[in-house]
Amino acid sequence: MLACGAGAALDQDSAAALWEIRADRRGPITVAVPPHRRVRQPGVAVHRRKGLAGDVTKRHGIPLTTPIRTLIDLSAKLKPRELEAAINEADKHDLVDPEMLCDEVNRRDGLPGAARLRRLLDRSTFSLTDSET
Repeated sequence: MLACGAGAALDQDSAAALWEIRADRRGPITVAVPPHRRVRQPGVAVHRRKGLAGDVTKRHGIPLTTPIRTLIDLSAKLKPRELEAAINEADKHDLVDPEMLCDEVNRRDGLPGAARLRRLLDRSTFSLTDSET
């Protein structure tokens, strides 16, 4: 994170791993940086993002996207079952609750992944369960 500079935060898979809502995956560390910053670091996948400041917090002293922003970002790339499992884990760790998640996703309508996550949450078949990971 230090090498990526001020305003950098873990996002996507790396944030999900730190929140413990998805297992740590092999591959590059995923980091969001302000859009004006150009960062190249070996082993780091950098995403330049606008308007991220309100969606960044810290966990164990490490800046990362909030659980809700992490789920929105993941929804653009995960299969529905994987996304459901991540939502279940976030709920189990008291990071989100389904009603709050729906409200926040609606407020972030223009973000990539928000519409897909909203459709998943709106499905009548979606239910939180401890049996799937």
